[in-house]
Amino acid sequence: MPKTILLPIFLLTFFTLSAQKPENDDCSAAVDLTDILPNAIGQTSTSKLYTNVGSTGETWLYPALKNCGWYDKDFTGEAIKCFCPECGEKSCDYPSVDQTVWFKFTGDGDDYHVRVRGSSVDPNATMTNSQMSILTGSCENFKIETASDDEWGWWNMFNSGRTLSTKKGVEYYIVVDGHRIDSVTVREGSFRLTFTKITSIKDYDDCDNPLSITELFSKRENSIGPFHHSGENGGLNPDEQNVAPCWTDNSENFSAWYSFEGVNGFTTIKPTDCNGVSFFGGNMIQMALYEGDCSSDLKLVGCNDGATGWPNTWANLSFSPDPSKKYLLRVDSREFYFQGMTFYPEGSYCISASTTGGLQETFSSKFNLNLITKGSTKIVQWDESHGEVNLQLLDAIGRTIWSSFNIQANSAQLPTLIPGNYILSAYDKKGNRGKVLVPIN
Repeated sequence: MPKTILLPIFLLTFFTLSAQKPENDDCSAAVDLTDILPNAIGQTSTSKLYTNVGSTGETWLYPALKNCGWYDKDFTGEAIKCFCPECGEKSCDYPSVDQTVWFKFTGDGDDYHVRVRGSSVDPNATMTNSQMSILTGSCENFKIETASDDEWGWWNMFNSGRTLSTKKGVEYYIVVDGHRIDSVTVREGSFRLTFTKITSIKDYDDCDNPLSITELFSKRENSIGPFHHSGENGGLNPDEQNVAPCWTDNSENFSAWYSFEGVNGFTTIKPTDCNGVSFFGGNMIQMALYEGDCSSDLKLVGCNDGATGWPNTWANLSFSPDPSKKYLLRVDSREFYFQGMTFYPEGSYCISASTTGGLQETFSSKFNLNLITKGSTKIVQWDESHGEVNLQLLDAIGRTIWSSFNIQANSAQLPTLIPGNYILSAYDKKGNRGKVLVPIN
């Protein structure tokens, strides 16, 4: 009998507690996270688990959200249409703000990557789709600083994350909301907030004043960062000088400039993530590499749009630098379009470099490959005695970008390639193999 009575009482108590509002449901009860801000560049601090289960929303927030960056609908299930300054003459869908919880911290003048970590990255969390906005002001009078719906939505990681340049002594409020997927359902669950301290590069948005990364090449393989890359909140400004010819959007959105001195060996440079802290879409980065400096005529050494390849494929540049020369690296956001709106990806990234010394043009004497140039066309030739031959062309980080099999002739024309260095591998049915370096200037 006692067990029969106790079980319903337990269940009733459980459901009563679970339906209660979180303690930080309102702005006035925002949880202060100032004490967990990290101290060193690249360091990440993590909050305890919080939840928006049972919380309420603030409908007054959604008309103020900037960049039209949220994609859900209002509580009626219908998108709210109104004018959006960031969308020009187009109207856009403002989101609903349904189940929010509040946090705050005091700025220290440094730059941070703030992220909501849900179930896709934290095994103890249950939130599957979050939204976040960062505000300044007071509970009575707010200004939206930035907002985020999906940081990695295209790869089913619906977490929120934005970079932010803080001002010392200013109080910032973080509002975490659940994404509304229809007129009834709002995502809810537990999550953590993380803060990563990142390097501000707002002073390095012009090639006249690049940030030196020569230390990056002190080892054979290294990385440096993370760097804060964004427009308004990161301080970077557009500069139409020297737009690289391979950039398919044909524009410069906001670039950061880096400088380094040449080293011996075949070198690959690329942005990467830094322990999970990363740019919004690795394949949304454009890069250009120049020889010289802004006081002279810059020579384009190579460029990469980052628009091709598998999702989240980082752009990369490969070349054989001259140790006696200086180089400039330019990293830019490649604009893209979604739901009728233009976006300029923002976030943070590291820069990595790997150098292989003494790389020779011919790798094998058993299968001699001869590379010839006719105009802008590269043709590879080999001895007729090999019979059928298989070819595979790899980029600097080992991705196959072209292949051709069972070639019965003794030559083949290579595809059109963007500037960089590639490796062409060949093998026949007798087991003979050979490689040749394919430089594209």
